[in-house]
Amino acid sequence: MSRWLTWEAPISGAPPNSEPTKPAKPSFDGFDGSPLEQIQKMGPGREMARASLARVGVRFLSIDGAAVAGVWSDRDGPEVRDALRGLGAGSLPVVYLDGPGVPFRWKGRAVPGDPVPVDVLAAMEAEPKEPWRVRDEMLAARRWRPESVESLRLAQRSRRSAKLSG
Repeated sequence: MSRWLTWEAPISGAPPNSEPTKPAKPSFDGFDGSPLEQIQKMGPGREMARASLARVGVRFLSIDGAAVAGVWSDRDGPEVRDALRGLGAGSLPVVYLDGPGVPFRWKGRAVPGDPVPVDVLAAMEAEPKEPWRVRDEMLAARRWRPESVESLRLAQRSRRSAKLSG
């Protein structure tokens, strides 16, 4: 299992063996406690959703004490948001890993592609509903566009097929 799926934020300031305080209201539209614990308990589609998110480098983080889904700006899209919902994490705020609000330790990238230019990232953050549409329009106007998730899959399959046949 990937380390990012089992990571839990350290609790600071709480004495050992003390009972946690009761939250004032449930967080994440009804999740009480760690959203990662809830994700672990989800139904059979969770493995496929986890795999989809892992392929595009999504990470679950705690930033300033709040759980968020970290997504690379060039990898965000409807399939990422669908996979987050499939894990029961669709209500988590999405932050861009290449954005300024993400600590440097989370900026290591292991997926192909290039983060979008800073002005495009700012425009994406200003459009929370479907930021990938803003990204795609701005990059198309510049004649530069990151590879889509689907084209990456096709390229990987093509390379595997070439290795097996040759």
